[in-house]
Parts: sequence; C-alpha cells; structure tokens
Amino acid sequence: KRRKVIERVFSFLTNLGAERCKSRSAQGFQLKLEMILLAYSLLLKSAKSLEP
Repeated sequence: KRRKVIERVFSFLTNLGAERCKSRSAQGFQLKLEMILLAYSLLLKSAKSLEP
C-alpha cells in the first residue's frame, strides 16, 4: 500500500524533471531539486483544496 504511494510520488517528480537535472554545481543541483519539490507541494496543495 505504501509502495504504491511512493512510486506515484517518484513518478510525478520524474515528470516534473527530477531525472533531467544537468546542473554544474552542487548549489545548482540543490536549487533545481528545491524548485521541483516546491512545484510538487504546490500542486499537491491545490489538488487537495479542490476535493469536496
């Protein structure tokens, strides 16, 4: 049951570009990852607010 949720989250993060991160520095990688996680959390929050 938990595995399904984890795989869904990883799949969504992959669709947001988590695997295509081609940064040249550790700071660039961290920034890209933080942007992806922020986008995911905002999309998750907006989806939860739409539920009745």
